[in-house]
Amino acid sequence: MLDQANSLPAKSRLFSRPRLPAHFVAGLAFIIFADLVITLVAQPVEYWLASGRSSFSSESLQGMMRLNPIVFVSLGFVYLVLLGLLVWRLNRIIALVLWMVAAYVHLYDIVNWLECRLNILLPLSPGYACRADYFLLWLMASLVVGGLILTILPRSSPPGARPRLWRASGKIAVAVLGAIGALLLAAGLVRAITVSKVGWRPVVPAHRPEGRTGASIAYDTRRGRAVLFGGTGPSGYPDTTWEWDGVDWQQLFPETSPPGRHSQAMAYDEARGVVVLFGGEDAGGLLEGVWEWDGTNWRVVYPNAGPTHRCCHKLLYDPLRGRVVLYGGIDADGVFHDSAWEWDGAGWSEIFQESRSPLSSGSGLAYDNARRQFVGFTGVTAFGTWLWQGGQWLNPSLAAQPPARNNAKMIYDFHHQQVVLYGGEKDDEEFDDTWLFDGQKWQRLELPRSPGPRLSPTIFYDYQRQRVMLFGGQANGASANDLWALELPEGP
Repeated sequence: MLDQANSLPAKSRLFSRPRLPAHFVAGLAFIIFADLVITLVAQPVEYWLASGRSSFSSESLQGMMRLNPIVFVSLGFVYLVLLGLLVWRLNRIIALVLWMVAAYVHLYDIVNWLECRLNILLPLSPGYACRADYFLLWLMASLVVGGLILTILPRSSPPGARPRLWRASGKIAVAVLGAIGALLLAAGLVRAITVSKVGWRPVVPAHRPEGRTGASIAYDTRRGRAVLFGGTGPSGYPDTTWEWDGVDWQQLFPETSPPGRHSQAMAYDEARGVVVLFGGEDAGGLLEGVWEWDGTNWRVVYPNAGPTHRCCHKLLYDPLRGRVVLYGGIDADGVFHDSAWEWDGAGWSEIFQESRSPLSSGSGLAYDNARRQFVGFTGVTAFGTWLWQGGQWLNPSLAAQPPARNNAKMIYDFHHQQVVLYGGEKDDEEFDDTWLFDGQKWQRLELPRSPGPRLSPTIFYDYQRQRVMLFGGQANGASANDLWALELPEGP
C-alpha cells in the first residue's frame, strides 16, 4: 500500500485521501464569514462611501475596497468558496496547514474587533479599549484548532478504527466552540447595529503609533491628513511623524525631524499650507525653534525674537488674521504667561490685548469659526468661560458651565458648528464628560460610552469623517494608542 501511494503522481498525492472532515470546512467558512461581517459593521456606512477607504496595506486590496462594499462582499464570498474547495479536496496534511493559516489570520481580525466591542458590551475598562493584547487570540485559536485536531488524530488499535471517544469529543468541542462563537458574534452584531449613534465610538485602524501622552495633532486641510508628532511613550520621547487619512495611520520617514518632546503645540497654517510646531520639553528641558512640516519634510526656523521657550501653551490658526496664534504657556522659571503672539513664517509679533484673561497653562482653548472668536475655559487661576473678541477678553455670565478643571481638551466641530470640551482633571479627580458650547450656553451630553478618564490625550477634527477625534493620553497609568470618534446628534 505504501509503495502504491509513493508511486502516485505528485498531483494525485496532493489531492489524495484521506481528507479533512467536512466540519473543518464548515468551521473555516464560519470564521471567514464572521470576519467579513465584522469588517462591514466595524465602521459606519459613510466611512465605506468615502474615498480612500481601506484597512489593508496591500495596494491591490485597497483598490478592491475602493469600489464599494457590495464588490468587497462579492469578492469575499468568491475567496471563501475557493478556499473552502481547496481545504475540502486537498490531502489532509496539506489542507490542515492551509486551514490553520487561514483560521489564524481571520481570528486575528475577529479578536481585535471583539476587544473593542466587548468594551461596549461589558464596560469594565473603558480606558483600555482596543489595546493590542492578543492573549485572547491565542486562547481562541488554541481551543478551536485543538478541538478540531481531536477528530483526525492518528489511528490506534484496533487497526483501521478510530476511537469513538476521540471522534465524539472532537465534534462536541467544535459544536460548543461554534455555539459560543455564534453567540458572541450575534451579541456583538446586534449591539453594533442597535447601539446609540450618539457618543464616543472606538475606531480600529490597521496600524497605530505607539501609545503617547502629551502629543500634538494638526489637520492639514489641503492634503486631507492629520499630522501627529511628539508626546511621551514606552520608548521615551518619540521623534516619529505619523499621518491619519481618515481610515488608517501611516508612519512617514522625513529626512529631518524635530527632537522628540512632549507638551508642545501644533497648528496648521491655512494661508501658507504648512503645519507649525513650537515649544515643548524633553528630559533636558524646554526646546527652542519653530518647526514647519510641508507634507514631506520638517524645517526649523530660529527667529531673532519672540515668545520665551515654553510648554503647555496653545497654538491655533486665526483666519481673520491669516496667522498662527500662540497663547499662554509656562516657561523654565515656572512663570505662567497670558501673552499672545502671531507667526508669519519668518518671525513672531506680539498681539496687543486690551484686556487680559486668566487663561494660561492648563486651560482649554479653541477657535469658533462660525462666531469668529476664541473660546477658552479655565479652572486654574479663575473659573469660567472666556471669549476673545475684537482684541479683548470677555468673561460672559452663563447659567451653566462645566465644573472647574485643568487640562480640558477643546476643539471646534465644523459640521455641528459648536466647540467640544472633553475631560480634564482637578486635584485627584479625573473627568470623562463631554460638553458642547454654541456661543451662548454650555450643554453636557449624556453619552452611553466614552474613552474614559485620561490625562493629556490629543483631540482634533477629522474633515474626512466630519467627526471630532481623540487619540491616546494616559489611561490607568499607561500611555494609550486608541482612537475614538465622537458621534453628535443632528439638528438643534
